[in-house]
Amino acid sequence: MSYEIKEKTNTKVVFQSKNTGEEIEKAKKNAYKKLAGKVNVPGFRKGKAPYEIGARFVGKSRLLEEALDELIQKDLDEFLAKEKINPITRPDVKLDKLDENEVILTFTVEFLPDVDVEIPEKIDVVLDLNEIDKELEKKLKDLQNTFTEVKEVDRAAEEGDLVDVQYKINEVKDADWKDVTLEVGKKQFVGDFDEQIVGKKPGDTFEVKSDNMTVQVKVVAVKEKKIPEIGDELAKDAGFENLEEMKKSIREEALKNKETQLEESKGNEALEILADKLDVELPEKLVKEETESRFKDLENQYLKHGIKLTDAFKDAPDKLEELKEGIKKSVIKDIKKDLIIRAIIKKENIKVTDDEIKAEFDRFVKEQNISSKNIRLSEDVKSIIEDQLLRNKAISFLKDRAIIKKEKVNEEKIEEGKKQQETKGDE
Repeated sequence: MSYEIKEKTNTKVVFQSKNTGEEIEKAKKNAYKKLAGKVNVPGFRKGKAPYEIGARFVGKSRLLEEALDELIQKDLDEFLAKEKINPITRPDVKLDKLDENEVILTFTVEFLPDVDVEIPEKIDVVLDLNEIDKELEKKLKDLQNTFTEVKEVDRAAEEGDLVDVQYKINEVKDADWKDVTLEVGKKQFVGDFDEQIVGKKPGDTFEVKSDNMTVQVKVVAVKEKKIPEIGDELAKDAGFENLEEMKKSIREEALKNKETQLEESKGNEALEILADKLDVELPEKLVKEETESRFKDLENQYLKHGIKLTDAFKDAPDKLEELKEGIKKSVIKDIKKDLIIRAIIKKENIKVTDDEIKAEFDRFVKEQNISSKNIRLSEDVKSIIEDQLLRNKAISFLKDRAIIKKEKVNEEKIEEGKKQQETKGDE
């Protein structure tokens, strides 16, 4: 085989291969060996007829077709070995010419680019103090809910009240009344329940229509919520001297928890930061196939609940497109992170020993309570464990360089940064 590279980028190569009549004849003979056992040749046992005789019974077109499959694989293997390319997706092949004297093929091969990532000595991993403020607000609301008093009142329901109601669906024969407690205005029931319940008193009945069904509703009780103000009294009920002391305690605990979490995850956080900054061409087919695969997985998750994903978004097709675009961005981010991990492993000459692989295998078997009879440390299992250990060491390398920096992040700058990354991705 001879070949000519027609196009080459950082992620793709297009080459054209040519095979002579002699190479085609050799491929036909190899193909015949695979087919001989399936062909009946008079005077010969299956698989024993010589090529010159048996080929006529296989058929010229079929033999050439089988030979073509062999030439495709041979040409691809030879090219990849010679050019030292490791394809990341299934190569595409186009037949340009096919006859007894010449076969011309065009291959398109995608591969991951090599990236030379400069890892700074210090990587600032930001602990956003705005998150502490949000945690404080959430905790204060939780405390309000904890100390909220609920009492039954003899009046019509208002927004914010709790109502005990009974309901049954008219279309369901012999349906029993069911009890439920709902908060008015929270859209916790079907149809226009929230609009109709306002002004209703215990003993009142009404109907709610929704999706081809009618629901009868009886009001059993109306309950008023007395929500305490966020102040010194609430703080005292929670065991503090005053509001300021309570806020300080909540902040300190939230900050401590956030620091602990971030300390554990700062290696991965640093990887996210580097991936956001990495500007590199990615294999188009890989991104497309992985995006489609993840979208299909999401569709299957919806189907398990009896819902078609397209039906769920039928009234908001733009949202479905946003979902697809979000999946694509996630795929791109994950590929970039993988490239950075590979680069660190190579640049830092990170290795894994056989003892480390064995120890990790033993730990997994013990942790999962798996019998050694059911699993063994095969070469494939070794490869999987080695890959994961290498990745873990690369993450640890980043973790050692990550520095937690506390600051209030400007949300406008975050959005601006995201838009810049999206623009780079589109380019």
